[in-house]
Amino acid sequence: MATNPHQGGHDDFTVTLAASARVNLQDHLTGETSPHIIHAVSVTQPVQSWTVLRDHIDFLAMDSTLASAIPGLPTCATPSVATTAASSSSSSPSEGGGGVTPGSQQEVDLIVQARNIAQEWLSSVLTVPAVRESPVMRQFLCYGANVVPPQFEGLAWVDFTASAGGGGAVMNPEMSAAGVGGVAGGGGGGGG
Repeated sequence: MATNPHQGGHDDFTVTLAASARVNLQDHLTGETSPHIIHAVSVTQPVQSWTVLRDHIDFLAMDSTLASAIPGLPTCATPSVATTAASSSSSSPSEGGGGVTPGSQQEVDLIVQARNIAQEWLSSVLTVPAVRESPVMRQFLCYGANVVPPQFEGLAWVDFTASAGGGGAVMNPEMSAAGVGGVAGGGGGGGG
């Protein structure tokens, strides 16, 4: 079996997408509202841990940035949630937008799909030492640590932690962003 020439030891930190949620965000230029998948990225080091919130679009941008600097990396796929949600319509943003009923099994399935795509890509690229050590990846994993922007407060998160019953996806409408992986107060201050 061939080995990956990029692969090296990586015990310095672990990264897990602990929870994901769907939110409608308004474009500040056009005023149009569109659905986005937000991921709570939990970073754990031996002496500290923190959580950052990232839009799935941020994963796609990171993929593009890394691919231009480090050849041969896997590609982060665009989940069908982006095309399904964008091509469907709802009568109002307060109804969840994108033609998917908030809290429905369809919404949960779309969120789980997007999370799994992002987690698989992130886990894969982080096996490459040049990616793990890159300033752009460090910023992606650290900037805004334990900060919850107002537009992400009160979201219905799909929880992927072990406390969700063996690591499965559990819709938790009561969970605020502060409860997602200790966003508001858990762990250290986003080291790098």
